[in-house]
Amino acid sequence: MKNNTSVIRDTIYPKIDRVLSTTTGVKSFVKTVGDFINDRNDALFTVLPINRIPYTSQDRDTMYKVFQITNTELKNAVDNTYYGDINKFNYRVAQDPLTILMMCVIRYFILKKDQKKLDLAIIYICFSGKYYPSIHFASFRIPPQEFVMEYVIHNEMDKRFYLKKSGSVINSIATRGKRWVTTYQSKFKDFDDDDILYLTVQLKTRIKSFIINIATLYYKAYANKDYIVYNSDNDDPDAGSEYHLANSDSFLAEKCINNTISRITTSGVEYKICKLCSNATVKTDEIKSIMESIINEKSNIPLVRDIISSLVYSYFASYEDKNVTTTRFIVYSITPKPNTSDKNLIKTKETVINWLEAGSAAYRKKQHRLASKNDFIKSIMMYFALSIYNSNR
Repeated sequence: MKNNTSVIRDTIYPKIDRVLSTTTGVKSFVKTVGDFINDRNDALFTVLPINRIPYTSQDRDTMYKVFQITNTELKNAVDNTYYGDINKFNYRVAQDPLTILMMCVIRYFILKKDQKKLDLAIIYICFSGKYYPSIHFASFRIPPQEFVMEYVIHNEMDKRFYLKKSGSVINSIATRGKRWVTTYQSKFKDFDDDDILYLTVQLKTRIKSFIINIATLYYKAYANKDYIVYNSDNDDPDAGSEYHLANSDSFLAEKCINNTISRITTSGVEYKICKLCSNATVKTDEIKSIMESIINEKSNIPLVRDIISSLVYSYFASYEDKNVTTTRFIVYSITPKPNTSDKNLIKTKETVINWLEAGSAAYRKKQHRLASKNDFIKSIMMYFALSIYNSNR
């Protein structure tokens, strides 16, 4: 075994320090990470961890170019560490040239106390080849199916799963990366080869735990076929059944509904939407007050889901496009349907009126005028319609 235990710190880190000490070097690094994230935008900012999010040799070479370094230089440095030439080494991630490069980058921004650049470096290493992509592939040999994963996210995950709370893959992984750095800052400052070995393995363990916990729930749901009865497991088991939608359309409807409920319960009342829903009778602040009285009361959430389900299923049954991100959906949702025999739409109107009577003094004063009463109902229905629209864009 080699005696030298500071190869990376002595041979590679100075090269990284030299590049990042220049404005050009920092700008080039930031642009490279920004392009990397933008190219994977949809896969990173979804709440569904169904994508491999591949890391390519071109990605690696682009980062090497930023630091004017080669894979051979990095590999030679690794080979000269005390663990570099061990065959069948259990912790292969510590022998990966790109990983070693990024560990040096992370150390640089820690020492400079540059949190913004540090966050970018953390995201990049977490989604580089030896981390998220390889762990995801090992955990899901066959790419997970979207509708099964949706079932898992919305029905099997509890508060222990930060993914559901954070709302996206990138936020969940970045949070783990930040905690990793915070926990082991002293090792980044010392940065001998043994520290690097420990740090790389710890990061992989954290990401692996995140993915495996999800995979366990996924395969359980898949094996038990729980997702098949997903539609009938809602607060109202019969919701949507009378519309006679095809199975694929029902899955799409449930996706729209779950996306909306997730946004409403995590984001609260959105002022911008309230502003769009205002009219001559109902002002923005009044709408905000009414919606807060509805959404902040947990017992109302099942009723909120009923209303969202009614709007989505009714629209799906009426139009072939099955698209809730259109102006037609908004218009359909807020158009009065006085002669409808649809019991779900009738129940929706009754629920909204009950909420208005309980939560709005302004409504109670003005409801004797039919036009004013309809303005209030229209504003609340528009809020739900725009929430559905925004949640599924």
